[in-house]
Amino acid sequence: MIGREREIAAVADLLRRADVSVVTMTGPGGVGKTRLALAVAADLRSAVTGGVIWVSLAALTDPILVPSAIAEPVNLSEAPSGGYY
Repeated sequence: MIGREREIAAVADLLRRADVSVVTMTGPGGVGKTRLALAVAADLRSAVTGGVIWVSLAALTDPILVPSAIAEPVNLSEAPSGGYY
């Protein structure tokens, strides 16, 4: 990640804030979003209580599947009311 130190630090700083729990990276394919996210995850792994979980959404074609794709790896269950807990 040569030359991306500033971006790694900026995203890591966001995730260290008490009022931020998720950061979404968007942009055209091939610009390095995944590599940046993985570098930030590696940087924060020991600093975050409970660790860091990587959830790839790249294979999803239906936006309705996003909540369950995120909930599964973090061990959340769907509530009868339709939310997650």
